[in-house]
Amino acid sequence: MISPLTGTASAPVRVSYTMTNLRNRGYVTRTGVTVPVFGLYANATNTASVTLTFSDSSTQVLSVPIATPPYTATSALKTPAIDQPRTPGSVLGFDFFAIKPASQPAPVTVMDTDGNIRWVSTTPAKEAIQYTKDGFVIGDIAGKSLSTEGWDGKVTTVSLADQSFIGFHHDIGIGPAGYLIAPSSVGRPGDFLVEIRPDGTTAKTFDLLQIFSDFMRANGDDPSVFARAGFDWFHLNSAIYDPSDRSVIVSSRENFIVKIDYDTAAIKWIFGDETKYWYTFASLRSKAVTLAPGGLVPVGQHALMLQPDGQLLMFNNGNGSLQNPPGTSPGLTRSYSAITGFFIDGPRLAATPGLTMDDGQTIYSPICSSAYPSADRSMLVTYSSTASGLRIKGFDPQWRTVFDMHFSGGCSTGWNSVIVPLQDLTFGD
Repeated sequence: MISPLTGTASAPVRVSYTMTNLRNRGYVTRTGVTVPVFGLYANATNTASVTLTFSDSSTQVLSVPIATPPYTATSALKTPAIDQPRTPGSVLGFDFFAIKPASQPAPVTVMDTDGNIRWVSTTPAKEAIQYTKDGFVIGDIAGKSLSTEGWDGKVTTVSLADQSFIGFHHDIGIGPAGYLIAPSSVGRPGDFLVEIRPDGTTAKTFDLLQIFSDFMRANGDDPSVFARAGFDWFHLNSAIYDPSDRSVIVSSRENFIVKIDYDTAAIKWIFGDETKYWYTFASLRSKAVTLAPGGLVPVGQHALMLQPDGQLLMFNNGNGSLQNPPGTSPGLTRSYSAITGFFIDGPRLAATPGLTMDDGQTIYSPICSSAYPSADRSMLVTYSSTASGLRIKGFDPQWRTVFDMHFSGGCSTGWNSVIVPLQDLTFGD
């Protein structure tokens, strides 16, 4: 355990290991046991303790003060502007979060809700990152490998069987066989999704250009004026797996959200702003989901997430299309961003509004960004492209602001942030 500094509100870092886990990690030798410690404050004497539990259930607590030097790396994240500090005793369902960099390679940075940096990766990252309990999966900037960096700093890397990629963009999701990754390829700026197994081999390929071209042509439309090869016509920015019907749900920032059958690549439904160019095609309209009155239709959305109740949650940016052909409709553009959820009835092509939180319609973040809830319905919201730069807020279960901080650099500093449970990590056998 690492105790909080005086005057801070975030929970202690708490990490538990079984002896078997430490042995499997190579930390148990004939001469002793090494316990990895992470989540320390920089430039402080940390109050750390190690509790040993023995086979007879007795315990012994060791006090281990750990002095750390200042964090000297160049980073806009070192000096957040705290617009509203979290107060001690405030209710919030999370205490730590990881910020994912964009544009320029930079570390994954874990902060607490007081604005302190508590961990940074040694592996450079650029957008394509997935949190796992053991640390982070990070896509190689060149698109040739995947690395997993543990909380203890150990890195394992696998080369990809397909070496044709020239980079990865946006997020990494979890599929039934591996990781859902959006690769960059020559002439394919954002309409390609692959599932890569942990050993680096390719499990599945979703060629969105081909999928939509085949569907539109089979249903009487000319796909060449919509699914335009060589253009950023789709702009894939999020993809998740839905085990309830074995499908992938993919966000196209330029157009809509689409559900695709995992095995057949058949389009199940399309959900988005019907004033956009895509809705002028009869083939695509035939799969369009109708939103019940009172809902806030997805526009330029990011960060898809399925909730336990089946609700599809997202950051609803509110920014119209940026790459639609000249003379066609870019659709709606709002003056604010929101977090919205929807219950989608695929067979009926109908959607009803679920969770909606618009922060008083006071903040607009046109690109990047994310919103992720904790188990108690607290919410971590990352407004990546506001007028003040990158802005990160924490909301309690009643969606009252608990903390509010911002950083210079906007989306390039952090395009997406996720909750990480450093207050309660357990590594079992």
